Amino acid sequence: FTGSIAPEPNALRIQRFCTCPPAMAMALAAKVVVGFMLVSLVPALGSSVCDAHSGACDAPRLDVDDGSAFLQAALSKEQATVIRKHVSSDRSSSNMGGSASAEESPYCQSLRERVEAFNESHPDPVSFVDVGHQENGLEARALLSNTTVVVARYKENTQWTDSLAALGMNVTVGPAEGLDETIAYAKYWVEDYEDMPLVSVFLHGNAPQDWHSPRNILDIVERINATKLLQLGGYASLNLGKYAGSSGALGGQSDLFMKRMDCDWKEDLWVRLLKQRLQLEEEGSFAQWGAYCCAQFAVHRDAVRRFPKEFYVSLLQRLEQRQPWSHQSWQVIGRDMEYLWHVIFAGTPVMEPSYEEGDFTDA
Repeated sequence: FTGSIAPEPNALRIQRFCTCPPAMAMALAAKVVVGFMLVSLVPALGSSVCDAHSGACDAPRLDVDDGSAFLQAALSKEQATVIRKHVSSDRSSSNMGGSASAEESPYCQSLRERVEAFNESHPDPVSFVDVGHQENGLEARALLSNTTVVVARYKENTQWTDSLAALGMNVTVGPAEGLDETIAYAKYWVEDYEDMPLVSVFLHGNAPQDWHSPRNILDIVERINATKLLQLGGYASLNLGKYAGSSGALGGQSDLFMKRMDCDWKEDLWVRLLKQRLQLEEEGSFAQWGAYCCAQFAVHRDAVRRFPKEFYVSLLQRLEQRQPWSHQSWQVIGRDMEYLWHVIFAGTPVMEPSYEEGDFTDA
């Protein structure tokens, strides 16, 4: 409105279109305002249908291939409310390991105090893995079929991917935002959830020469067998031979990992769905952990779609939270995710079982 013309009150607008007394018009106007407020709170992540007056929501309609009973149960009407709640809270709360909350349990308080004590005695930067850089000198000669290769790049020379693209393969080189590769990976699952190929491979910008990469990493990628990969659980690390766990971690790493999964992040949608699917205890399930390190892996499309797209939206929002430390810090979220990828995609125990490349590749 401009000039001296005042906006017409909601009650008067409604009274003009119905034959009702002013008091009833005022009540209807209030309901309309409340309805619009409720609708504005629902993020556009699924096609859930909510009643503006009762607040009840139908479960979102999700495009999930396997139609598993777990998803039907987890994304019930109650869980639809959880989706609305946590997508907004993920954006507004960083929970990077701050002070105690009013509802902090003795378990979470103990973890917080141990993390704070270790942090005081071990100021950043500190190397999580004390390993020298190796030049493997591997030629990029992989031949990929029905596979997308996602490369998270900082400032590395990624010309080694040209040979893959020249073979007609789908190669995506994207910026490694934040402090590590995790944001680039999660963005792929969100943006390509409906259209991803049978197998997706995730590599670092210097993959052929990284210290943790096997000398034949691109040869391994070439020989990935999608059927074997799915039989293995849908996920396989490409850094075989580089296994790390809680027994070899820095003093504060295990406590921080547990604190995040059981305290700071426990209300994140992706954490709730992960614990529900694997029937993990609310506290203590991540006390002992281990996996092949350094986040280079292959994942089957069916494994990704065991969770709805909202799972990866919530995960991405968590990963995009600002981290007030350096890449070398033991507190970087990517450290935690290295020991969660196999749990998310293969549904295996928190301690990743050992396997060989022959378990997911052709000879």
